[in-house]
Amino acid sequence: MMLRYTSSMLNMETTSSIPFSIGKRPVAVFALALIFLEIFVIGKVTAADPGRLKAHAHELKNKNKSVRIPDLFARNNEIDRASLNKQLKNTAYAVQNIEQRLTKLETKLKELNKKQIHIRSKLTAKKNSISKLLAAAQRISRNPPPVIVTHRSDALSMVRGGMQLRYLFPKFHGTIEELRKKLVALSSIINTTKIAKANTLTEEKRLKNEQNRLAVLLEAKKNALMVNGQNFKKLRQTINFDERNISSLNERILRNNKVIAENTKLGSYERKQNKFLGTSDAIDRLSPFSSGRAVNHDRLEPAVPFHMAKAQLPIPARGPLVVNYGDRTPNGGRSNGIVIKTRHRAAVTSPCDGWIVYAGAFRSYGQLLIINAGNGYHVLLANLSRLDVQLGQFVLVSEPVGAMVGIDRHNARPTNPLLLVEFRKNGKPIDPNPWWIKNNKDRMQS
Repeated sequence: MMLRYTSSMLNMETTSSIPFSIGKRPVAVFALALIFLEIFVIGKVTAADPGRLKAHAHELKNKNKSVRIPDLFARNNEIDRASLNKQLKNTAYAVQNIEQRLTKLETKLKELNKKQIHIRSKLTAKKNSISKLLAAAQRISRNPPPVIVTHRSDALSMVRGGMQLRYLFPKFHGTIEELRKKLVALSSIINTTKIAKANTLTEEKRLKNEQNRLAVLLEAKKNALMVNGQNFKKLRQTINFDERNISSLNERILRNNKVIAENTKLGSYERKQNKFLGTSDAIDRLSPFSSGRAVNHDRLEPAVPFHMAKAQLPIPARGPLVVNYGDRTPNGGRSNGIVIKTRHRAAVTSPCDGWIVYAGAFRSYGQLLIINAGNGYHVLLANLSRLDVQLGQFVLVSEPVGAMVGIDRHNARPTNPLLLVEFRKNGKPIDPNPWWIKNNKDRMQS
């Protein structure tokens, strides 16, 4: 299926054969834990629920021994929401690291394959000249020149043989030396290729294990949110009530913001930020393994105001940057965001703390996520295939929120998925690059 999307983020039209179907999930449906929804209730569930869930978790451990089921229960027999969030972030981080290593290995294998083809073609080209030299040598060996001159004809044969040998031996020497070098290079490439293939298989196994573990944790989170599923249902019904009258994405964002602010902690957070806007708070790092407020995986509001988080946000997916903010587009406009070429089924994480104010398909954006980071800032993640979050949910920086499309087995030449990322301030696109953490440059060059 050909998908044609026109993104306002890029202000251009891009055609990509990206099928929006990821196939069957690699693990069974898991129901590990029920946690009260962060955006509605602060705290943990009662002791009655964890007892039932622990029995279910034990059953899952017996059925899925290849996947390590994390311990999500605190000492007091209550579900540990912070532990779940922490393991979600750490596992997503591990998945993305493996994805990056695999991409590098696959790129290396392609380069080695090109070199191997080049050397083999050179050897094939030399085949005719080598054959001629060998044929001449065979003729001389069948009728060698005489060692002792006894007749006049012997002298002529000796002279002719010497002339042939004088011509052949330098040719032989140069050709054989060139052949030797090429064979040594080919042997080295073949050995390096074998090692790279073995490493690729190892990383693929690791990736599968971490993806299975991530699926377990995502199911735990999903079931945690089901505790207040009725609230989510009402929230979705309220937001989708007047869907046909929405004329633009900005209008959609404004309407969703209002409803979600009234039903979650977003409203109180916005009021608090408006009150203290401009004050000099200490800036905590937001990387997955940092210290400070950001390490509180049980938090229900952003660890630091978005405008103070410059040079601290992680890139949402691993892969090369194919379109940068402000780049010229084919239709003559300028890009309003960035585009990352990811792996198939690549994990996508939230680049910031915030509330999900849109999760679903939206016109040419494909599967779209919009995160309200507070103070009028929004982060848009477009062209995903699977969404792992719900409308109104509060997500942490580096928390997994979805995945890119899988490989289309029916497509002979599948193209890599493209993740569209856009930052907005009061509805207008802004350059996201000042917010990215420094080592994101390495993550966008794989």
